[in-house]
Amino acid sequence: MNARVENRYDRLAAALELLRNGYRTRIVQAATGLPAGAIRKLCSDVLGKPATPGQLPEASSVTTSWGRYADAALFAGIYHEIGGDDIYRYVDPYLVLHAHSIYQIVREQMDRMPTRRGDERPTVMDINHAWVIARDLRAKTAVLAVCSNLSCRYHNLLVVGSHKQLACALCHAPAQPFSQGSLRPIVV
Repeated sequence: MNARVENRYDRLAAALELLRNGYRTRIVQAATGLPAGAIRKLCSDVLGKPATPGQLPEASSVTTSWGRYADAALFAGIYHEIGGDDIYRYVDPYLVLHAHSIYQIVREQMDRMPTRRGDERPTVMDINHAWVIARDLRAKTAVLAVCSNLSCRYHNLLVVGSHKQLACALCHAPAQPFSQGSLRPIVV
């Protein structure tokens, strides 16, 4: 097999794996370089369903409520712990997938815990929302922060333009953006 055919086979295999894990066509196209038509055909022929239509979710959709905000912060913290500073340079869809899998496990455990009366947990964030958070961290339209309460060390996520204040979702202490390569807050 020549290198060109092998490369196309690898890209098709990658596209199929990403689609099976719920990624939208636009993300699969960006990750594999395959044309949108080929990806839609792959969905139809191999997965037996049409490609998911529509725009990618906006980053602001992850901060519509405190529960969604905390969920986004949870994913962002896991994503940073796994990916380190590389998350600020590029978005690896497999790294997002790995962090999202861990996020789902944590959420499953959290969903088993009792809540205060009247509190509702948001639905589990899907892989496409997770990718948007990763994209926005790379583009610096979202910022990771860490709680100023040293005993808490909870990761927080601030989406630029969000109406949410930069405060810890757990203990409500002020959160401060931290520099890349360090969990020490930036003094502002």
